[in-house]
Amino acid sequence: MKLTIKKYGINGEGIAYDRKIPVFIKGALKNEEVEARLLKSFGSYRTAALGRIYEASPERKNIDCPYFDRCGACSLMHATYQEQLAIKAEILEESLRKYADIHLPFEIIENDVPVGYRNLLKMPVGDEHGKLVCGFYPEGSNRFATVPHCLIHEPLLEKKKNEVLKVLNSHHLRPYDRHSKKGIRYLVMRTIGGNISLCLVTGEGKVSESLIQDLKKIEGITSAYQSVNTTRGKEVFGRLFYHLYGGKYLTFKYDGLKLALSTRAFYQLNTKQAEKLYALVEEKMGENNNLVVEAYAGIGVMSMLAARRSKKVIGVEIVREAVYDATRSAKVNRLDNVEFVCDDSGSYLNDNLKKRTIDLLIVDPPRSGLDEKMIDAIMSSNIKRIIYVSCSPSSLSQNLSDLQAKYEVESIDAVDIFTNTAHLETVAVLTRKSCR
Repeated sequence: MKLTIKKYGINGEGIAYDRKIPVFIKGALKNEEVEARLLKSFGSYRTAALGRIYEASPERKNIDCPYFDRCGACSLMHATYQEQLAIKAEILEESLRKYADIHLPFEIIENDVPVGYRNLLKMPVGDEHGKLVCGFYPEGSNRFATVPHCLIHEPLLEKKKNEVLKVLNSHHLRPYDRHSKKGIRYLVMRTIGGNISLCLVTGEGKVSESLIQDLKKIEGITSAYQSVNTTRGKEVFGRLFYHLYGGKYLTFKYDGLKLALSTRAFYQLNTKQAEKLYALVEEKMGENNNLVVEAYAGIGVMSMLAARRSKKVIGVEIVREAVYDATRSAKVNRLDNVEFVCDDSGSYLNDNLKKRTIDLLIVDPPRSGLDEKMIDAIMSSNIKRIIYVSCSPSSLSQNLSDLQAKYEVESIDAVDIFTNTAHLETVAVLTRKSCR
């Protein structure tokens, strides 16, 4: 069927209409006239595959990655950077309007490095012609797709990934087999400040000492772990970790803070844009806060920034390793007014802080947003202001819809961290209506 693209969907798909029924078409740009092949009908909408483009948008560009169709992760790589920003702005505007009836102006802080920015490599391992290779499982597929080189990863990671694979293949290792529960399952590498941490996610059995000695010869890898994961879920890491060699965490600096990052702990995937994001959040914090709470605190960067302008800060994080990292960093930076606790954020807020007056709550939840327990804890507490950092416009907007019963949304700002994808980092500031 021949269709004209009218708008964008929440994942950056082009949306056309066939007899008033929306049709979502991946890879199509607004105002393009395209041939679309129907894939599925869901009653209120349909999905279709992009065929011939009869009239291409001037914002369409050549795709730089030879593995674009094989991988599918970079859903906007066919659009110019300015069009990518326009797509993300439309997604955020539509989400805020649809779910929360919010119509605030905002700007997106641009990314000066649209490729080669991702500081974390987390790739499944498969087999190709009897050799270990890295790749991805495209969304909705169980088919392993070999991806020899990813343009989004920092170049240093790609270089060292190949060196690690060369060592693994020299030891004739095999990819993970779910029946025997042995083999290499994932390769996880992270780089910050020129140093690299490595984690081999494997099946049962500890890697050999000879393999460890050969991995040590790879220049620049300053920390190495093995994680054993034999479960069938989507979680990359298993519960069992072995420290193979080097430091136990990466150390780096941000805005005068000395920070530590262990293998399982979360940190923003784009180091340079993360600095812009944290600077924006710090600007929104205000001065002379008596009590600040950061929920989903990760390694505690925003908590430590808040500690420099507040009397007391509490960071809450459920990943124990991240709490260790944050506590260690607070001590190194001599921040005696910040403490970190390992707990579910909603439970801790409800059980320990409900009756205390919180000047500022900072939240940076996972993509799914704040759960019902956290929303309830916020609504029944004495929190004056909230800074909500989100990587999902839809979950943010749905949460804001609930919070608007007691809070007014003062401002919306955005940072383009995940260029070439439809994801957008957003910062919303809320003030309790009774506090105005």
